[in-house]
Amino acid sequence: MVRNSKIKYHIFIIILVAFTLVIPQLITRNMIMGSDSIFHFNRFYDTSQQIKEKNFQYFISMYGFEQSARIVNALYSPYIAYIHGLIVLISRSWFTYQVSSNFLLYILSGISMYVFLLRANIKNPFILYSSILYMTTYSVLYWVIRQGFSSWGAVVMPFCFSLIFELIQSNYKIPKFRLGIYLALALQVHMLSAFMITIAYLISFTFAFAKTTSKRGFICDILREIIIFILLTLNIWTSYFTILFCDYITQPFINIDMNLSTITQNSYYWLINPVFLLPILVITLVYLPRNWKRFFDADKILFIIMLVYLILSTNLIPWNYLVKINFYLAQLIQFPFRFFIPATIILIYLFTKIFQDTKLKIDKHKLMKLIILISIIQVVTLVLFTLNTWNSKENFLKTGDKTVYLSKEFKYIKESFYDKDKSKSLALVSKGTADYLPDNFTSSKSISKYDVYEEEIIKINPEFKKYVKNNSLIIEWKGNNQTNNIPIVTYKGTQLNLNNKKLIGENYSLSEIGSLNIKKDILNMENTLSVNYVDNIFTRMSIIFTPLSWLVFIILLLIERRKNYEFRN
Repeated sequence: MVRNSKIKYHIFIIILVAFTLVIPQLITRNMIMGSDSIFHFNRFYDTSQQIKEKNFQYFISMYGFEQSARIVNALYSPYIAYIHGLIVLISRSWFTYQVSSNFLLYILSGISMYVFLLRANIKNPFILYSSILYMTTYSVLYWVIRQGFSSWGAVVMPFCFSLIFELIQSNYKIPKFRLGIYLALALQVHMLSAFMITIAYLISFTFAFAKTTSKRGFICDILREIIIFILLTLNIWTSYFTILFCDYITQPFINIDMNLSTITQNSYYWLINPVFLLPILVITLVYLPRNWKRFFDADKILFIIMLVYLILSTNLIPWNYLVKINFYLAQLIQFPFRFFIPATIILIYLFTKIFQDTKLKIDKHKLMKLIILISIIQVVTLVLFTLNTWNSKENFLKTGDKTVYLSKEFKYIKESFYDKDKSKSLALVSKGTADYLPDNFTSSKSISKYDVYEEEIIKINPEFKKYVKNNSLIIEWKGNNQTNNIPIVTYKGTQLNLNNKKLIGENYSLSEIGSLNIKKDILNMENTLSVNYVDNIFTRMSIIFTPLSWLVFIILLLIERRKNYEFRN
């Protein structure tokens, strides 16, 4: 067992490595703007301004996304969006936020992996080596390089997997409060990651249920944890119910070429970051089955889970066919390489177990230190190469298709990401991401909602003055404008007041994405539209109740841990 003094020292080393990994960005002072950067910057800017101005609106975007009143955060990790919003708020610029969030991501991923390996009783100092190795994988770098939010799910995933060891070590008894809290944490951070953790839990608990002698008690414990999980995620369920019960929502885009987004096709880089990952995979796949009887139940369960996720991340699954037949789960996944995240976590653990227990003629510690050193150098090199894109005069943003530049002065766009006013860059660079927009089916499906959003929300915006007052979004414009299309998105729960009068349905129409078109005969020469979102009392109570539930169950968990500690001593 690793001593407390050693744990503190190891955490310090993890923080030091995290700092080393962000040094390239601190030196170059360049940005990395990947495919999802503008989307997440808008999400977090919205919550940061809500905190700053104390104009809280859980559902609609009042500051981000062109102040369009569209719903994003309520359906996408809402509480985590507020945490990132706080980081944005205290950051001097988007550059500072990016460095800070990357630094935090590295630290948390290393600590989470450390907890996982600690629960697995990995020996010192291999526990530290493998934690650092995880920090250098693409599971973590996915956020750094492309701003893929799955990396934040990869932060909590090792911590959640540690429950499997507790399950086996407690003689197949479900630890009190942990299952509900761990799975709720994963869902609050990233829904797809929570889904993958759930699959791992189902495999583990099925094995444990077959082994336990108290099946009735096992089922009762499961039910208890399910209730805890629901209480800790009530805000998510009520938000989905409130929105989806009333509106058809545009789902994230369907990847029709999913077969290319696997580790055996175009996303092979998941296998070679770091370069030692592929050899480690081969060694583990060969060694563990040949020495099956030498391994504990937890190792065998984790090996099976790893194989499941490894297969799902490859072309062994006919992904394109599943999309073609409209298999909803495949459409929702979008990128099969995401399944390699849990496979990576388990792979590193199993290899570490094999490596520390196998007799070798060479010095294991020197070899692991060399592996870690080369892995860190590889990350630094990859980040430096990616940062170099920022030096391009025109192609410095790798934000993908449908990016709209509202200025031709690219130098000015670059400078805006270092400005204290973070709204500047979001006003200069937009992207018509269609996720969670209303789907009113008023036009042919062949029309891209990305294009519609660009035409009806982004490009029309300069004609209108928008600001936030008393928790409402206010839009002002002159009635003699050439258009009566108002650049906001409207849902069933959206409340509209035009010139201090409630706007009723017969006086307006909605486009295929829910943008507002008001009849000209009710407009004045000068108009003011107040926009808000009206939810039900149950939804409002759940948003308040969920954090209180977290506080209560964390206190109960700490009390339970204290009891167990006193019992063992």
